[in-house]
Amino acid sequence: PGYFIVLWAIAGVYSVLGHLHLINTNDSSYFALRLLVKLPALAMDLVDAALIYAIVRRYAREAIALGAAALFAFNPATIYTSAYWGQVDSVSWGFVLLALWLALRSADQPEKLTARLTWAWLAMAFSILIKPQGALVAVVLVAFAFAPLDAELRLRRIRATAIGIGA
Repeated sequence: PGYFIVLWAIAGVYSVLGHLHLINTNDSSYFALRLLVKLPALAMDLVDAALIYAIVRRYAREAIALGAAALFAFNPATIYTSAYWGQVDSVSWGFVLLALWLALRSADQPEKLTARLTWAWLAMAFSILIKPQGALVAVVLVAFAFAPLDAELRLRRIRATAIGIGA
């Protein structure tokens, strides 16, 4: 049901473009509508590549991070799935990648730990509302809360995770 929000926005854009006579809404092949429906997945492919770069860059040189992002962005399966089929997997998994990136960044600035983990859980929830497969990665976010050896940090992460799940 989460993707219905995206489709609702696309329907609004389609309607406005039709009323402004910028597209032909009487086209029996629905060419403009098909393009608009595929646009979120195509845009999210670019966002996913950027998130892959950001996550890999935390642990590897820039060249490796660029290579990882390029492997995703220029992968024929990625292009075919979004551009040809119009599948929304890249939208769902983009929110999973965002959740992971936020979780990894939560330790960067201790004062932002709760906010970042809360947003990570909200991103994970929206991903699951789009496609339930993201729930598998939610287990990683739960484990992330219990991972630190430092008891104080672990307690802060557990609290932040509880707030995020509640949100």
